[in-house]
Amino acid sequence: MTRHEQDYYHDISKQTGYLKRIAQALEEHTELMEQIVNKEKNDRVAGFKKAANLLYGNDATVNPGKGRSDDNYTYPQFVDKHYSKDEQSTSALESFVPNIQSELDERIHKESQSITGGEFQDWFSKLTSEERESYTRVYGH
Repeated sequence: MTRHEQDYYHDISKQTGYLKRIAQALEEHTELMEQIVNKEKNDRVAGFKKAANLLYGNDATVNPGKGRSDDNYTYPQFVDKHYSKDEQSTSALESFVPNIQSELDERIHKESQSITGGEFQDWFSKLTSEERESYTRVYGH
């Protein structure tokens, strides 16, 4: 082997060492970048969670010691606390009783209950003046 060949192979081994170090540095850099990206994602998720907790009352800063939980925000407990079982419904829809005084009133009531909201305007505009008076009497408006 000539001196030139020895130098050639020696340079190749040096370059191989450099390439190994470069590859190792790139791997470390890649791992570092993955860690940074994961940290940023986790920070964003934590920020969203914190904001959601604040918005929905889960954060103790809003009402210390009384954050939202299954114990104090379940629907059955809410109903038991705020509504008595003896209490009758106070809903205007459930307490409404139509004022029916004639067969015309009965017919107007049945027709008005059978049409949908989209059909109402057309139906009402086709009523005669007597039928409109009957509608006003039945519903009070």
